[in-house]
Amino acid sequence: MLILHVADDSAVSVAGNGDMLVITGTAGAVARVREQAQADPSPGGLARLSYLNGDASAFQVLSDVASRFRHHLAEHLQPLRYARVENGEPARCDWDEAGEPIQWRRDSFGRTVAFQLSPLAASNPLLSGFTQALAARQLDDEQSFSLLNAAFDRKSDEQS
Repeated sequence: MLILHVADDSAVSVAGNGDMLVITGTAGAVARVREQAQADPSPGGLARLSYLNGDASAFQVLSDVASRFRHHLAEHLQPLRYARVENGEPARCDWDEAGEPIQWRRDSFGRTVAFQLSPLAASNPLLSGFTQALAARQLDDEQSFSLLNAAFDRKSDEQS
């Protein structure tokens, strides 16, 4: 699953890679991207998640996606990726596929611009509960992602 968080009014390329595509942001931004996506639909499907203000944090988006799409995530053993889109370009990151179960990147302003959950973390039935509990604590993204990573890293240690 790929989440594109549209942070501004620019056009975005939504060329699918076979994953389910979730477009999030303000209602206007989501509607514009949806129109573009209809011309070149993602083979994995398209979902929309709108916010009244476009300032939802990356972790809040993760919590909402984990809750709303938990059945899809449980059924598809694949990474869950997020990219914040600004000026028409999604944030690009090279991920260490053998690295931590939760990886994230911040920009120079401290905002989380990209994250990736390993297939095992993304499909874990505890993901929704963990993310909702952390989001309710109103921590910053860095703290929330660190705690979530520690929980999944500990779970993988216990399973080995």
